[in-house]
Amino acid sequence: MRLFPIAALLLVSLLAVSGLLGSCAGAGVVSIESIQKKLDLFSSEIQKDRNTILTIKKRRVSQTGFYYIINSEGKVVFHPRPLLVGADFSRFYFVAEMLKKREGCYSVNRGSSDQLMIFKPISSDEILCLSIPAHEVASQNLACERLTKKNK
Repeated sequence: MRLFPIAALLLVSLLAVSGLLGSCAGAGVVSIESIQKKLDLFSSEIQKDRNTILTIKKRRVSQTGFYYIINSEGKVVFHPRPLLVGADFSRFYFVAEMLKKREGCYSVNRGSSDQLMIFKPISSDEILCLSIPAHEVASQNLACERLTKKNK
């Protein structure tokens, strides 16, 4: 019986749960400013080379934030979950608002938590979006408009 691999796995799991081992997904709480700089960078890179989209597929912001792209009709052009490509997101009230405004940041309630939707146009037809839980972003209330179904 090999106890060493099992003991090593248990130690890594314990360190990960206790927060002593860094996450592969990202590094804790991030600032809205750093997120907007990355969004600007990716938007510019995608405009120059569409293959850049492939590099953001597995990229995470903080622990669980992710990028996706919608077109001017609200259809998903790119999403890290391939099954969602082609889906119509325009039925979501916050996406309808994103399509009107085209650039900015909304804080929306998605079930049991608040989610930030930070977005910027890539072209006249596409918008690069980042979805990230509010608790993973520092000072999120200063920069993002609170959006509810009532104020749409």
